[in-house]
Amino acid sequence: MQDSYREIFLSESQEYLNLISGCLVKLEGNPGDLESLNEIFRCTHTLKGMSATMGYDLIAQLSHQMEDLLDELRGQRKTVTSEIIDTLFAAVDILEESIQDIKLKTESKINIAPCIEALKKFLTEETPPLKRKSVLSMVDAAEFLGTDLERFRKAQDAGNTIFKITLILAETCVMKEARAFLILTNLKKLGEIVFAFPSIEELKEAKFDRSFMIVLAGKENKETIHETLLNISEVEEANIAVMEIKAPAAGVAAPQQPTAEGHSLKKIQSIRIPVQRLDRIMNFMG
Repeated sequence: MQDSYREIFLSESQEYLNLISGCLVKLEGNPGDLESLNEIFRCTHTLKGMSATMGYDLIAQLSHQMEDLLDELRGQRKTVTSEIIDTLFAAVDILEESIQDIKLKTESKINIAPCIEALKKFLTEETPPLKRKSVLSMVDAAEFLGTDLERFRKAQDAGNTIFKITLILAETCVMKEARAFLILTNLKKLGEIVFAFPSIEELKEAKFDRSFMIVLAGKENKETIHETLLNISEVEEANIAVMEIKAPAAGVAAPQQPTAEGHSLKKIQSIRIPVQRLDRIMNFMG
């Protein structure tokens, strides 16, 4: 039974490491690629849990330290740099070596301490103030899915104006979550919040740097919304743009978004099957 779980671990962990490596390459070319950053975090988090369950402490410790840094990066509390990406690549190399040792059933002699210290250093060192372009980079990189646009269109058809609002808080803002909550409360009085990036939950937990984006559906004019936001203390900047959501032309199919099922089928290279079921299949075959 232990060998069966071990084989599953080896198969899935290698798949996760391949995904992490591919996303790191994308992140290297575009440090504001939040989708890749979230995918790396998800894979690392899963790898940590799997290795801890199996008792592979070396992998669990290193992936846990990676996870802490990645959480800071995706929350925009730290900035993606070439040094951070190089260190994450080095950590992936160590994880691959460790998994190879498990596969060969040899005792690992890898020293993970230098890599863990390097990851910790990025967490403790002060991050220089972000330039305005950097502050907005991840927010500007946010993309709307087809389901989001359809929701905006329905709100527009109901007589609402769709506003894309990008906000920047002051550098001196201490309680970002409280300020974000106050902004959300004021905006809800002016209409319906139909989209938020980062999500409303992440905003309330201060999992962002200084900027975030809200899509508001309402009947107020742009000037009223702008004045309301700038009257809130510690709001440094509020940019408001009116979005025009056009319905697909008659006879023209709307671009199809990949379904969750189709998207997952591309990634699945192995599946989990209970050992008892395999035993029964083998008995039937016999």
